[in-house]
Amino acid sequence: APTLFPDVHVFRDPRFNVAYWNLEERATGAWHLFHFSGIEPQRPDRLSRFRTPAAGDALERARRLAHQYVGELGLDGAGGEDRGGFGPAPFATFADAVAIPPQAGAILASLSWDACRFGNSLRSGAGSFREWLASPVDGREPAISHLWFGTHQLRADLREAFPDPLGADRPAFLDWCRHAQDAEYELDGVFRIPGPAG
Repeated sequence: APTLFPDVHVFRDPRFNVAYWNLEERATGAWHLFHFSGIEPQRPDRLSRFRTPAAGDALERARRLAHQYVGELGLDGAGGEDRGGFGPAPFATFADAVAIPPQAGAILASLSWDACRFGNSLRSGAGSFREWLASPVDGREPAISHLWFGTHQLRADLREAFPDPLGADRPAFLDWCRHAQDAEYELDGVFRIPGPAG
């Protein structure tokens, strides 16, 4: 960065950005900013899931700090197992708490500049990306949403298997979608394709 941008300053104060990877060399003196990379609230004594530093006074000091940090965040070792107690992943849902489909980000990116019309892509309601994803591509029944048509456009295997998803291949593509929404994507109800009318 210093070679590319003017007025870049490299901040070298050893009291900042203390972490498990440099704990031994920053053992003495005051710490002003500690980097809790990889901390597991259930096991703050480990300091990081990546590596526990060598034993010593600095490690004990860092462990006390880790316990304080976890306590102040209100985690105290409780919470979801999948993210080490930090609860649901950030940006995992739209504003209305509907889970974001795994393929949604790639579909949004495929829209390029046209995606700007949605504004904040996490919002819900009229004119939102979430509303658009769930809405039908055309007026035909059974409906194929922008989510499923976008999934088709992203995947070469689907384009090969169902070259005309909105026409002749529509029934077969819908059958694939019904299977995939459970087997591959685990979608929230608003994005699911109902079973065939019977």
